[in-house]
Amino acid sequence: MNIGDMVRNVVKLHIGPVSPDPPISPGHLGLVVSQVPEGGAGPLYSYVDVLLSVDGRLVQSGYHVTGHFKVIA
Repeated sequence: MNIGDMVRNVVKLHIGPVSPDPPISPGHLGLVVSQVPEGGAGPLYSYVDVLLSVDGRLVQSGYHVTGHFKVIA
């Protein structure tokens, strides 16, 4: 998964622990805007920040495991 990839979330996403917004259901389109590789003894997961289109508005969804999204373009 790379910056600029168009993705679709495949799991329910929570924006943050104190966000007043409800979770985002699977199936929304988004664009990967940044990557955060996890260091340590070796990368176990890569994390991405995605700008999602949810019900006609843009929602920034940050620091999610790449497995929460499927690349579609």
